[in-house]
Amino acid sequence: MTGLPKVRKFALTDEERSRRKRFLSATLISCVVLALIGGTMHVVQLGANRMADMRKAATYDLKEERTRIRAAGEDISLHKAHEANISQANSYDITEAEGLLSKDEWAELNSMIQIPAGPFKMGTSYERADAQDRPQHTVKLPT
Repeated sequence: MTGLPKVRKFALTDEERSRRKRFLSATLISCVVLALIGGTMHVVQLGANRMADMRKAATYDLKEERTRIRAAGEDISLHKAHEANISQANSYDITEAEGLLSKDEWAELNSMIQIPAGPFKMGTSYERADAQDRPQHTVKLPT
């Protein structure tokens, strides 16, 4: 073959061979470390995206969580129940059910009060609420 330069072969000294091995090792280690850092950054970004999605789905502003202790507690207990896949229904026998309330409280359950006819606000205009609860609107009901 004409036109191609001839490759000169020469023997490397032990010192040059050792130097090249160090450079190759440093390059490989740098590549592995950069790949691990890139993977870690990707996982952190995925987590941040998921948290942002969860914040958008919350029915209350998470900045107000301290003022919503009951709601936060409900969230935690619901989360634990779902994680444990608990779907047990509690039931009571007659004696246990009667023991839950006093006689006066049972009598009050059987009473009714009359609520006068008129308008009331139903739903919410809060953007984080479920779509079926929006927008807030006025409904007029009979007595």
